[in-house]
Amino acid sequence: MEDARDLPDGIGRIVHLTRRNHPFLGEHDRKCRIELPDGRTRTFDLLVDGGSVTKTDISLVQTGTRQFIHLKDDDQTDLAIALDTLKLCSPANLSRGKLVLTFAE
Repeated sequence: MEDARDLPDGIGRIVHLTRRNHPFLGEHDRKCRIELPDGRTRTFDLLVDGGSVTKTDISLVQTGTRQFIHLKDDDQTDLAIALDTLKLCSPANLSRGKLVLTFAE
């Protein structure tokens, strides 16, 4: 399943991808793809959903001139992605951002 949503201010788009990985259990492989207006994209693996309802909050964090997407969910995923490089960075170093989206499955 694919759930795509626009980020505010034309920053880009975030796509939450889920794929069932077991025929009987409710486990799902989860990924998140960031798509920027300049055509750059990158996909990040999230932790496997163990069958419960998982809510993933997406926040936008501004530090100086840099912007980050912070993904945090109920299953211990805690990722920060720098939008200028599309690379992972430590979420511990970021201030609390503005919640912009929530994906629930």
